[in-house]
Amino acid sequence: MILLKFDPELKGDSKVEGHVGWIALDAVQWGLGRAVSTSGAGTDRDTSNPSFSEVSISKNMDVASAQLMLEAACGLALTTATFHFIQTGGKDAKGQHYLEIILDKPILSSYSMSSGGERPNESLSINFNGIKMQYNPLEEGGTIKTGEPKGYDLKANKPK
Repeated sequence: MILLKFDPELKGDSKVEGHVGWIALDAVQWGLGRAVSTSGAGTDRDTSNPSFSEVSISKNMDVASAQLMLEAACGLALTTATFHFIQTGGKDAKGQHYLEIILDKPILSSYSMSSGGERPNESLSINFNGIKMQYNPLEEGGTIKTGEPKGYDLKANKPK
């Protein structure tokens, strides 16, 4: 299960313990890359700055949909967008997240909606100027151990 919370808050339908009011997502996709050029006999390589893609999300229409559309239309930066990837199995799951991704100064850069007669599905893109990722490994017995956060500041072009 993937849940999303914006600050300032855009209320979703989640009833998951510890994540009430978050927005439920079907999918999240993003990536990064950099150009690498080789000169001469291939012994020297130069790398470019990293290029981060926008975060693409898809979700079913819910109580947050109209506000998400408005945020995309207005193009104003929010404070943060926090994604939690939730452990759903096991008796001790209780909304524990094994992966957290936090975007700094997110802007909803696109919004689209489609339906073939069923509940509409939405696709959105989120631009950002900083990212932090923390993976929390699952230990034996189903408990989650706190991992070490790693982040990158796109404006300063350096780790944070």
